Amino acid sequence: MIGEIPALQTISAAVTPVVMLSACGTLTISVNSRQQHLSEKIRASAAESRTNLVSPERRAQLHEQIAVFRQRFLFSWLASITLYGAIGCFLATTLGILWTQRGLSSGEPVLLAFFVVGLLLMLSASCFVVAEVSYSWRTLDLEMRDLALPLHRPHWFGRRHEEEPQNEPEDL
Repeated sequence: MIGEIPALQTISAAVTPVVMLSACGTLTISVNSRQQHLSEKIRASAAESRTNLVSPERRAQLHEQIAVFRQRFLFSWLASITLYGAIGCFLATTLGILWTQRGLSSGEPVLLAFFVVGLLLMLSASCFVVAEVSYSWRTLDLEMRDLALPLHRPHWFGRRHEEEPQNEPEDL
């Protein structure tokens, strides 16, 4: 027994934040991969825009794409930062559980606060990833624009920012 609580209860209590740590780690790997991909796209677009063989229209298109890639990178970076914050919270929760179970601390409200903040940071990271993915539509729009091909978005995604609203026929 550790303190007055059996060892199995201590291990059981510490498992939940460890599982959350694992989830954060998996998400962090995914976000880091996205950041690397976006960095490569920015570099490739910048290199293409610097060549003399690129038309002024294509160069302008590349510059627009780079701006969108940078915004997407910002959202990925914010997701990464919030995930690292969540990892810190879940680590603090795990250590706090072990200290509490050993009788070194009685900070259960603090442990719950760390755990809840970690969950909120994970939720924030997920929102940043969704925002980054939604910007990928803009990149596709820019790439498809010069091909004069429509980009069919799901109807629930909403109108493109440059589309004009259609006038509805009036009922007589």
